[in-house]
Amino acid sequence: MANAFYEKLVGAILLLAGLAIIGYGISFASGIFLNGKNPPEIFSPLADPPKAGNPTINSALPKNLNEINPDDLQKMIMDNVLGSGALSSVIPPEMFNYLPKMLNLSALGIFLWILIIAGAKVSSLGIVLIKTSSNIKI
Repeated sequence: MANAFYEKLVGAILLLAGLAIIGYGISFASGIFLNGKNPPEIFSPLADPPKAGNPTINSALPKNLNEINPDDLQKMIMDNVLGSGALSSVIPPEMFNYLPKMLNLSALGIFLWILIIAGAKVSSLGIVLIKTSSNIKI
């Protein structure tokens, strides 16, 4: 009898914890979408967005790529893609102001989706514990 009571208690705690996780996610999202708070900044805007121009490719890569520092390689890629105007010939330069905002909101949506699914799983586990402890006959 005491075992069934503890199962119901743990089930109720899990149910409330799952609902609290879902409630936190909804309140966090409503604070951003309705109250105008800024979403967490995962993707930051570029310091100087590329300007439209003729794309040119700089092929000054060394022969052995294993000797390149990863930071230097990233800088070379950014200079070749963004600095040359190749990307700005496909995407208008005005979009570079909105692209990080869209990516941040997308990342926030994915995080909230994961949070809601996790809360639903925890709540369903609590419901299962409550139901199974009710069926125990002593």
